[in-house]
Amino acid sequence: MRIHKKSIVIPAIQRDFVWQEGQIFRLFDSLMRGYPIGTLLVWMPGEEIAEQISFYDLVTVRHSANQIGESTHPLPRAWAVLDGQQRLTALNIGINGGIVKRGKKHILCIDLDNQEDRPGTNGLQYSFQFVDESDLKRGHSSMLPVGDVARKRSLDAQTARALLDSKKIAPSRAHTRLTLQLHRSLVVEKTAIFQVERGDLERALNIFARANTGGTKLTYVDLLVATIALHWRMNDARKAISQLQEDVNLNKHFDFDLNTIIRTGLLVSKGSYSLDTKALFKESGSQALKNNWDKFARSVRTAAELLASFGLSGGSLAARGILAPVTWYVFHRGLTPGYVNKKDQKTVEDRNRIKAFVARTMLIQAFWRGQSDQIIQQCYRTIKSYGSDSFPLEKLERDLETVRSIKMTEDDIVEFSRTYYGRRSTTLLRMLFPPEIVAGMVDSTQVDHIY
Repeated sequence: MRIHKKSIVIPAIQRDFVWQEGQIFRLFDSLMRGYPIGTLLVWMPGEEIAEQISFYDLVTVRHSANQIGESTHPLPRAWAVLDGQQRLTALNIGINGGIVKRGKKHILCIDLDNQEDRPGTNGLQYSFQFVDESDLKRGHSSMLPVGDVARKRSLDAQTARALLDSKKIAPSRAHTRLTLQLHRSLVVEKTAIFQVERGDLERALNIFARANTGGTKLTYVDLLVATIALHWRMNDARKAISQLQEDVNLNKHFDFDLNTIIRTGLLVSKGSYSLDTKALFKESGSQALKNNWDKFARSVRTAAELLASFGLSGGSLAARGILAPVTWYVFHRGLTPGYVNKKDQKTVEDRNRIKAFVARTMLIQAFWRGQSDQIIQQCYRTIKSYGSDSFPLEKLERDLETVRSIKMTEDDIVEFSRTYYGRRSTTLLRMLFPPEIVAGMVDSTQVDHIY
């Protein structure tokens, strides 16, 4: 098989192998029943791109619930799996390896004495189990290792009976028939159609993002998170990223998604809010974020706390993109979490400038709609040039004229005068009140005394 020759490999962008035993059993049951198991989509990256990308072998023996294979360098004409990794790895484990339970290797077997004549729509007709390897060596009356059958290039009734006899299984007619059926389903019949896509790295990424659904479409941020977890060589990288998202959302006070958080990280570490698809596979594509991770994590948490101190929440925050320029300002100045509550006049005035900027961008209708990336990039450039000592509100007002103005007009004021309780702008307008008044506001106060 190509797997043994290391000519089928897993690109670093792929997720870990996560299938459970029941999913492996169902896959082999489908093969035995002649059901389609879907197309395996592979890509031939070529030698030049292979030098830029990390690859892994397919998992052969599974030791843990979430596992990746050993790092490898693919052969010149190797296939990199874009879609079907879970199925292909399950086949490899079932045929060539096994799983480790309680320190002992277990081999996938078919129980030749146990099958359902009427399994129903979702039931299994054939019984597959992972059996302790040492028990198999002592002989078993009905458990036949799947790999012993699959590794036979050809099999007829006579050699099938000889195989059963070598395994100390009665070579009955029923046992022989099932053995031949298993061989036919794994070796003789085509179990999948490989579609080899040739092309550049960006095309392969686009195909990968479209093909990998798993019930939910993968985004480029999903791919970047997977790449970070692998390139950083951190066992808990995914956990660290997930924990950061939880921290930034302040116990569900906000609802910032990973897309916003990771792109904000790219902005502060690389100066670009857009996702460069070609950089996703490359280790260098996530290295800048890795190098700045601790400072970025501290800055984005501080930015979220700052937005919350303005009275904002997930329900009142009109655009998630506001997190990026505020985080970049905190990052650029190296501000600490204590900045949020400092009482000195300079810091209070600086926070008020940030608050004014946030309020304007939130209150102006459709400010963030359609051009958010351009707005954030302009904010990045202006803050980098003029935001070393204080928040450059006036410079932002000037520079954003080329993208979308944050100047308030008479029409905006008229629109605000029509605000009624319950609209999102109600909370945003509260930001204009002095802090001591806002701090004492509760819902009933807003209703009875403001409106």
